[in-house]
Amino acid sequence: MSVGVQKMVKARTAGVAMSLDPVTGDRTRIVIDASWGLGELVVSGVVTPDNYTVEKVLEEIVDRKISDKHVELVGDETLGEAIERDVPDERRTISCLSDAEIMAVARLAKRLEKRNKCPQDVEWAFDADLPEGENLLALQSRPETIWSQKKKAKPSNAYATGMMGIVNTLNNPLGSKT
Repeated sequence: MSVGVQKMVKARTAGVAMSLDPVTGDRTRIVIDASWGLGELVVSGVVTPDNYTVEKVLEEIVDRKISDKHVELVGDETLGEAIERDVPDERRTISCLSDAEIMAVARLAKRLEKRNKCPQDVEWAFDADLPEGENLLALQSRPETIWSQKKKAKPSNAYATGMMGIVNTLNNPLGSKT
């Protein structure tokens, strides 16, 4: 018999990383959303998170949008539960991740994609109690579900040969789609 004991993550910063661009499906990009505290407020849409885009192969930050993160969800040790609290003015509009942390999250998403053999949707957190370099935690990883469900377009055969080529030319003399 054994008993598993888990430590509650004391998230300084948390969020979601997609190992492809969720808007365009571009697999050369990693898109990261991040905010202060636990990631639940990011996932539920209560907070507009900071947004970072990383080029996957060159590992370069190619875009960043810093938002006004007005509230954070943090663990309250006396109550034994997570509570919402206002983010102090000096932290509201600054980046919640350093460039090194952005790259660490991007590399984590890239490793999980490689291991699971498909684009990933990763929930992650930086734990305030753990030492730097050991404080990035993958909380959950699952296959990305939007772009992987789209059917690939069948390439059109623009130059049919033989009898079908003649029929196609007669039906569409200028190659128009009517």
